[in-house]
Amino acid sequence: MLEEVARLHRTSDPDEIFRLGELAEAFAELLGQDAAAHGTLDLFGQLLSRRLEAYGVVIRCGERGGGCRYDHAAFREYLRVQPRGPRAADARFKILADRFYGEGAPDPTERGPDARRPVLEAIAEEERFVKEHPAHERAGQVRFFLAVHYFRASRLLAGAPHVEEYERRARRELEGVRARAPDSAEARAATVLLERLADPARRR
Repeated sequence: MLEEVARLHRTSDPDEIFRLGELAEAFAELLGQDAAAHGTLDLFGQLLSRRLEAYGVVIRCGERGGGCRYDHAAFREYLRVQPRGPRAADARFKILADRFYGEGAPDPTERGPDARRPVLEAIAEEERFVKEHPAHERAGQVRFFLAVHYFRASRLLAGAPHVEEYERRARRELEGVRARAPDSAEARAATVLLERLADPARRR
């Protein structure tokens, strides 16, 4: 795998750029397993991480609740080189999913512009994805991300003119999540958020 990273890290071929991203994700998972087994990266894991970084593959461990995360640079590069290529939707999904699962639980004390901006940016990108790729195999998952971000926006914008619209959108998408996959973890999370929307006293 490392030899293939060494071969691919200077490539300009879009397919190989995407393959580099897939290898980087695999390395992030392996390093995460190593860190979990030892409580931190062992010496071999540290050496491997530094070797990968020399090839432009940046993986950070122990951030945002633990684990190891790739910065998804190869997928961003794929989109720069071939924004409408055959793997563009896959690359966009990987970036959206990494942000969603990496952002963690919202801080209830944060309600200013700095807290709102990333949520509104996520909404714009997720709305674009479901509009441009409605039949993609991951479109339903992106709709779940969008539902959660609509919910968060409705809380962060409490008292603003748009809050009712975000609540309406959140309710519509959360109900859609439950209808599409009623036995999933996402459906259970959607039920919790719908209950919060139904109770004005629960503003988070």
